[in-house]
Amino acid sequence: MPKRKVINPLVFKRNNAARKPTLTSTSSTRKKTYRWIGFDGSVKVIDEESIHQEEERERVLRLTVEENKWRNKGYTVIVGVDEAGRGPLAGPVVAAACILPPDVLLEGLNDSKKLSPTQRNILYDNIQKYAIDYAIGQVDHDIIDQVNIFQATMLAVQDALKQLGTKPDMVIADGPHWKLSHLDIPLVGIVKADATILSVCAASILAKETRDRWMIDKASVAYPEYGFEKHKGYPTAMHRKAIKTWGPCPIHRMSFRPLCDEHAVPKQHVDPPHPK
Repeated sequence: MPKRKVINPLVFKRNNAARKPTLTSTSSTRKKTYRWIGFDGSVKVIDEESIHQEEERERVLRLTVEENKWRNKGYTVIVGVDEAGRGPLAGPVVAAACILPPDVLLEGLNDSKKLSPTQRNILYDNIQKYAIDYAIGQVDHDIIDQVNIFQATMLAVQDALKQLGTKPDMVIADGPHWKLSHLDIPLVGIVKADATILSVCAASILAKETRDRWMIDKASVAYPEYGFEKHKGYPTAMHRKAIKTWGPCPIHRMSFRPLCDEHAVPKQHVDPPHPK
């Protein structure tokens, strides 16, 4: 009996994806369609012809170009990653990993920093609803002080990737400098990916919204005198003034300037006066 040939399913899938389809006739071709997810929660099935008739739809469609380029090379499951919270003086750094279906276009999807809180909140819910998979990684202030913010960010990203239930073929990240250990799939770092690539835009929103909510729901409740719900730990004038008045609190990053210059001794948080 002849030996049965065993085909590696991943290799078969990639070779098959890269092969150009043979068209028997022009009439048999089907127009590519997308699901357009509106801010109002509506879902419309649209084709490329109707997309090009509206500026916002065309802008969001352009976010798919880079991912489609890699899909045409055989990488069918692409995860975008991004982080939030590298610059603040307090709180964690958060990373998100997100895999979006290739046919889903989300109205308003953009770099999280270009969106209003209301827009981010809507997109945060829509991304979670329509994503194939997503995960969040978080590293707190103590680890940041121990290993530095770059290494802490890499740990947060690795944690997010490990939590994914769907195995990706490749990673696209925002920015050129990424060092992820034990990563067995290709990683491409692209400058401004959080504003130009679909899944990275989604990851940037998940990361920022998750961190903002933590600073509002946790940090501002535990330490109301610092106004974390307003500045999210970033070094604003209000935040600096609060630090001068009350000293650093337990979630401040003591390895960051000016904290490491002005408060070289252990944290001396002064309890604010409370009304009787």
